Amino acid sequence: GSTCAMLAAILERAGYRTALYSSPHLVRVNERFRVNGQEISDRDFAAGFTAVHQAVERLIEARVLPYHPSFFEYLTAVAFQHFASAAVDFAVLEVGMGGRLDATNVTDASVAVITNVDLDHQEFLGNTRTAIAAEKAGVIKPGRRVVSGCEHPEVREVVRQKCREAGVELIETLGLQSASNLFHLDGRYSFDLQAAGCNVTGITLKMAGRFQVKNALTAATAAARLGQAGFNIAPEAIREGLQAAQWPGRLEIIQH
Repeated sequence: GSTCAMLAAILERAGYRTALYSSPHLVRVNERFRVNGQEISDRDFAAGFTAVHQAVERLIEARVLPYHPSFFEYLTAVAFQHFASAAVDFAVLEVGMGGRLDATNVTDASVAVITNVDLDHQEFLGNTRTAIAAEKAGVIKPGRRVVSGCEHPEVREVVRQKCREAGVELIETLGLQSASNLFHLDGRYSFDLQAAGCNVTGITLKMAGRFQVKNALTAATAAARLGQAGFNIAPEAIREGLQAAQWPGRLEIIQH
């Protein structure tokens, strides 16, 4: 979620109309659907959900669908409906769980980003980091760039092998090794970034936590790869986006 919020903020600062789809929501379901930082309105959410529901009922009646989609699948379809209506330039999609079988994976992403893989959702994805990594590596598609922030050696090898099989370019971020002049004040970090042709100085994150520096490096690298693919994403947009990005509930100070 943090990495997606950072990447979306960078693209917005670069002048692109940017959508962000995330999960879960903290307070209201509307939080999951944002265009240039604005949550979907109740009216647009109701209209989008109604359109998707009507399509589902038609498909079930025609026996094209054997059963109703899951809650997450419904919402993913609503996101696509809303973002298409909003005529966005970019859509940043957070995978709900895993990757290979996730509803968001019907898309053909310009760049796939895999953040650090550890043990989570084991009842669905497997009991080892290697098994979970194999599921997450399902977002890797032929001809598309991949950015990986994975740290465990066995996970990195799974991602590397999948990229070799797909014949795609892999950029691995090096964690805090890519950050210099790193220091913090009240839990928020400032640093300079040098990674994958992306050199940005004087970044100060709004989100607290040392781990957010790693997320920022991953998001910045993904943005830089898009820049190298021909999109206009200047270093200043990367700096401004990282500094502006917020994500409620991530070490958020409620009161002192």
